[in-house]
Amino acid sequence: MIIKNKQKSFTLIELLVVIVIIGILAGVIMISTSSSIDKANFAKAKAFSSTIQNELLSNLVSEWSFDEFAINNVTKDSWGNNHGTLGDGTNNTTFPTYKTKDSGECVFGGCYNFSQVGEHINLGNNTNLNVNNEITFSFWVMPKTQISNFDRIVEKGD
Repeated sequence: MIIKNKQKSFTLIELLVVIVIIGILAGVIMISTSSSIDKANFAKAKAFSSTIQNELLSNLVSEWSFDEFAINNVTKDSWGNNHGTLGDGTNNTTFPTYKTKDSGECVFGGCYNFSQVGEHINLGNNTNLNVNNEITFSFWVMPKTQISNFDRIVEKGD
């Protein structure tokens, strides 16, 4: 009587193929969830900013969203009358470029692209903006390139 021991097992090639397939699936899942993580982090930061703004609301002097195009280079103050101007408001020829949400460069609503030295928003010399060493600015900034000698994004008066 001959006894044959037939054990079935996987070959090394079969195991490697399974490992490669699992690796590819893991990579696809990580790529698809990274955009969701970015959106969740942005929503968390926006909620935090909203909370801070609600706490400071009783002392709010001005609010600029910069989500819409500046007509005649004037940015609207949605809270008061402290409208700002793009550039220095005189003969400055370098202005930040307005981008729409559809351009793919803005995270939320519209945005301005500051790409050259001298591009800024001047909030004017309005006396309503004179505060005694207590001022809070909140910005959503997405740095893309480094500008040498970049001096400001927003300025008040001179």
